[in-house]
Amino acid sequence: MNVARVGLAAIAAMSTLACRAPASSDRLEGRWIGVRAEGAGVESVPAANAFAAGLELEFRRNEIFVTSARQSQAGRYEVLEEGANGVVITTERDGPTHPQKFSFQGDDTLRWNVLEGRSILFARD
Repeated sequence: MNVARVGLAAIAAMSTLACRAPASSDRLEGRWIGVRAEGAGVESVPAANAFAAGLELEFRRNEIFVTSARQSQAGRYEVLEEGANGVVITTERDGPTHPQKFSFQGDDTLRWNVLEGRSILFARD
């Protein structure tokens, strides 16, 4: 085995690991309470807002807890990208083909972009 190749492979592996996004996001950390739905059709607004108001997200390290009036789910998440205005994560349940996008409006308001043109607004608890 060529020592130079092994050394180059080790450097490449370390730089790849160093460039990866962090496993969790400090900005997401904590409990978020649903405020309202955005982008729902006129007939759906009351039901969408009721659903959103009953929704809670909690982020602890690399774990996410989603609670609604009907069910609770928990799992791990990983940050795909994080910028000044938002975070993109993937969950172990949905996998990397279904990224979840969150954007911040200040430190205490979070928007979860659920579908194209549809989102849920949260306030930090």
